Amino acid sequence: MRARSIIFKKKKLLLQNLALGIVASLLVFFGSVVGYFERMEAGGLDFLFWLRGEIQSSQIVLVQIDDAAFRNLGEKQPLSRSYLAGLIEVLAQSGAAVIGLEVELKVPTNPKEDGLLLKAIENTVQDGASRVVTIYTIESGKLMNTHQTYIPSTPFTPRLRTLAGFADTPVDQDGVIRRVPLVVRSEDGSFLPSFALAVLARYADYDPFRLREAINREPEVSIVLPEWDILKATLAPQPTLLTFRPHANWMINFIGARGAFQASPSDAIFNLSKQKEKFASDNPFRGKIVLIGATFKESRDFYQTPHGLMSGVEIHANIIHTLLSRSQIRPAHPLTTLFLSLLAACLIALLITFLRPPAKNFKIDVALIVQVRFSDAR
Repeated sequence: MRARSIIFKKKKLLLQNLALGIVASLLVFFGSVVGYFERMEAGGLDFLFWLRGEIQSSQIVLVQIDDAAFRNLGEKQPLSRSYLAGLIEVLAQSGAAVIGLEVELKVPTNPKEDGLLLKAIENTVQDGASRVVTIYTIESGKLMNTHQTYIPSTPFTPRLRTLAGFADTPVDQDGVIRRVPLVVRSEDGSFLPSFALAVLARYADYDPFRLREAINREPEVSIVLPEWDILKATLAPQPTLLTFRPHANWMINFIGARGAFQASPSDAIFNLSKQKEKFASDNPFRGKIVLIGATFKESRDFYQTPHGLMSGVEIHANIIHTLLSRSQIRPAHPLTTLFLSLLAACLIALLITFLRPPAKNFKIDVALIVQVRFSDAR
């Protein structure tokens, strides 16, 4: 009779614990679906990034226009177009596969310098398109079928005919950049590529027309892009198909904090433009994706990320790495999340029911602790 009574009590307790666990799991699940725990989930992802540490990405190299370079340029903005032209010339001669210019070319400057930059960009034409990829910014336009549309900024001259992408990235509620749309819709109904997507598309020999044709498909975009094999630390022999929905954001898989990518100061590169020597075949830029961007303080191009403050050019490098390595962070399917949550609740209920310490012993231990503490206090 006593054994039957114990089993009955355990059964009753187990059912109570299971009911409590299931209710808690359902509340957490529905709270997560409506975004109530979004900040907590984002913080958890940030912690996992910190726990993982830094990883390598040898296919992307940065050329940083730092504080020293900005001082030498007289601390003037827009940046000298002849200086940018010199950087592009050196990188093109060194054999860079793609040169991503993360400096907006929105307003005209000195006509001679503007002409030098245009000439440098035109000299990199290969297979009908320049190897230079430029950026523009976007502003919110009208709503179209409940979707936000955007208006792209225009370059300083219509002669600038490069493959280009928008540089804007959304900021989460806590002021941190974690995600990016690969394309956005413009007011004319067509899709505009992000800077990272444009860079990788040029790496795969897309020209502006082919890229526009590839991304303007619904409900899914399918585009053939190079893929980086993280395990083998090399590019896959053949480009592979990348498929995504136009209105979805990609979570950025940051490789580490500031300085994680191989980088060179821009002045050192520009000084090479004054020399007429040929570049060695094993130079650090040959066959690589090279991004030119501002890292000087006055650029104000710094943003919070899961790894702390980071320059815009480094954020774009992380986005390109995410696309290149196909390592985007995908949220689990809601049903999978619900199943795992309920399974965890059941396991915890079993552990609490059958492995918890007897209540009598627990009460005795608590009484002893209180007595000891009271004696110490006296």
